Amino acid sequence: MITEHFTIQNHGSIILLEPLTEQSKCFVDNYVADDLQWFGKSFVCEPRYFDMLVNGFMRYINTPEEFFDEYYESYPNGA
Repeated sequence: MITEHFTIQNHGSIILLEPLTEQSKCFVDNYVADDLQWFGKSFVCEPRYFDMLVNGFMRYINTPEEFFDEYYESYPNGA
């Protein structure tokens, strides 16, 4: 479940996510935008991107082979 890996605070117009596990920290460091806005230990996510971020993370931890294949296929010249 996602709450094992992130503390989530929904503030309406923004959502704050704090990575709690090594898996979540690695995912954020390597596969989430480099220009994240940080608020303390949490990063800011717009609500419209929250579902996409959670779905990507869940695929990252549950089916890593598929996640990596899809991720690198989207960057044909390398990431």
